[in-house]
Amino acid sequence: MTNTRRRIATFAGALALASAAVALTPGAANAASNPYNGVCGAGYAVIDHIKMTTTAGKHLGNAYLTYNSSNGYNCSVMQVVPGEGPIYAKTTLQLTGGGGADQDDGYFFSYAGPVYLYAKNSCIDWIGGIGGNSSEGLAGHFIGNSYCG
Repeated sequence: MTNTRRRIATFAGALALASAAVALTPGAANAASNPYNGVCGAGYAVIDHIKMTTTAGKHLGNAYLTYNSSNGYNCSVMQVVPGEGPIYAKTTLQLTGGGGADQDDGYFFSYAGPVYLYAKNSCIDWIGGIGGNSSEGLAGHFIGNSYCG
């Protein structure tokens, strides 16, 4: 899978939990404290990770995007930081431009997902969010048309 383009935009209204600004901290810097749990299954490799931090600076979870090159499927998981749940979490994969999607959302102690999407020779949008209380705001991400395989 080739990561051809990446656009990161804020995303707050889609979760309808709060109308707060969104803080993003992409990368694997915090993976050690809440590492990918392997829930997508064998053959899935992490291709992106985002530390989900509220506008108040509280780390609520980690979003992981994985890909299995042998079957052409992407998988996404929104992991909740241990001890923070139950907390609202959402993870979505969709084909860029429409045509297919998978989503999981609700209140979780451990993670939302996994969600799977076949995207061989297609581009996907990776969307997710995790909500705090009204004083913490929420954290979200939208990475559109950026993972193409």
